[in-house]
Amino acid sequence: MVCDMAATSPTLTFEADPQLAILSTLSDGSLDAALVGQVVERVILEASTQNVSTSLLDQVSEHSHLHWLINDPLGQWHRPQAVIRFGYDPAVPPTPRRPRGDVLLP
Repeated sequence: MVCDMAATSPTLTFEADPQLAILSTLSDGSLDAALVGQVVERVILEASTQNVSTSLLDQVSEHSHLHWLINDPLGQWHRPQAVIRFGYDPAVPPTPRRPRGDVLLP
């Protein structure tokens, strides 16, 4: 028996024009990647304090042959490192947590 998950899953409506941020660097070294990771962390944490949802769109930044799609041809930042989507979504209940006593040793 084959189950079509797309037919049975509920769908949500999102904004038609989401806001995107492209984080680029001057070069493509390991230090650049580490710094971008710190920036992404800070941006996501700050967005969450403002009730803004984020998601990383990795495909276009992970494949170098697609970089031209998100590169600024007039700018000096030619190494796209991350693309972040910003938007608003329906409220989601918090994830249930186990009591502290169940996970910490006395």
